[in-house]
Amino acid sequence: MIKFLLLKFITFFLGFVACFAMHTTFALPLVISAALTGLIGSFIPFPARYKNHPYAAIYAGSFAGMCSTHLITSIMSIEYPLLVMLGAFLTFYLAKHSRFDGVRASSSLSIIAYLIFSALNLNPDLYAIVFFGGTFIGMSAPHRFGIYTVASSSILFSILFEHLVPKLDGYGGALGISAFLSVCICHTCILLGAPRSKKPQ
Repeated sequence: MIKFLLLKFITFFLGFVACFAMHTTFALPLVISAALTGLIGSFIPFPARYKNHPYAAIYAGSFAGMCSTHLITSIMSIEYPLLVMLGAFLTFYLAKHSRFDGVRASSSLSIIAYLIFSALNLNPDLYAIVFFGGTFIGMSAPHRFGIYTVASSSILFSILFEHLVPKLDGYGGALGISAFLSVCICHTCILLGAPRSKKPQ
């Protein structure tokens, strides 16, 4: 147990340092820094007995290495849920593919989204961050939730992103916190008897 916890701490710290270094030293965009950290980390050959825990820790560490709220401007609110749902559903379905898991799906899609937004000159730093946050919803519980739950969590996330993230200016992990709270709220509602969508096969 001690070795396992130590490994998670070390991998989290490595993810944090890698993302922070990419962003500050090499001036890579925030989303690219975090996504590259998760994607590269997903190919490190950890012992099978640790399952996906080291990869999740690396990716979580990359979230802590982010700072993003200076990018948040007066974007139209309707664009938040659309981008979040796009990221959530693409990740939700891609993570079910045999060659992907949640981390690889989220990081790969986020890099592609950033490149597309850049090519279209659509404020890539801001739009990619909103999309990136949506991928957290999609990777949270691809085997537990259905499409309605993912959609509801996405809408909640977009609200939290607009009102909570600006209050966490300068702190990494705001996107992860927003995604966590969104999924927890929906899961709590399900436990309390709210309608639940069927999980797609």
